[in-house]
Amino acid sequence: MAAATAAVARVNLKHQKLKEEERTRALEEQKKTKELFMRHDKNGSGQLEKAQLTGLLVELNGSKPVDAELVDKVFDAAAKNGPAGQPGVAFDQLMPSIKKFAAYVRQNKYLDAQFAKYDTDQSGHLEREQLRAFLQDLSKGKEVEDGDLDFVLEKVDEINGDINGVIDRDELLPAAALWKELQDSKKTMQYKFESTFCTLS
Repeated sequence: MAAATAAVARVNLKHQKLKEEERTRALEEQKKTKELFMRHDKNGSGQLEKAQLTGLLVELNGSKPVDAELVDKVFDAAAKNGPAGQPGVAFDQLMPSIKKFAAYVRQNKYLDAQFAKYDTDQSGHLEREQLRAFLQDLSKGKEVEDGDLDFVLEKVDEINGDINGVIDRDELLPAAALWKELQDSKKTMQYKFESTFCTLS
């Protein structure tokens, strides 16, 4: 009994420590984001107008240009959290959108690195076998069947309306999403089959 109580106490302590670490990270992230906001609030109005927001997003994006349409989306999403008719958006309005944009930037960096890794001939796209290697690594070494590979290539071509049988950089995320969806579907079918078989047995 004492051993079980001690084990529960250790688990609770571990969970508490993880929560404290998460809270510390969140506070640090908020502090850095506030400093970033203030750097781009050039006139000290407490709000960022669209041009100022563009500068902030460019900085978050590693000084790379950010599409105007994406800036509009971030601005409009933040503006919904405050009074109508304001020329800019305040920090509290913008914080959720900045978090999402930062996650988008991290995802893009990961995809850039993955694309460079598998585009071994630096052609600017992934050929069939290069895509197979990428998907196999996503599946932790599980073999990628020809039919599944064909499915991903055909569906990506269908989505983009560009029938070329290769994966360009901007098609890597849809390809990965389709692959995950396909694998999840197979797992569900396998589970149903096994459940039916057990019932019949």
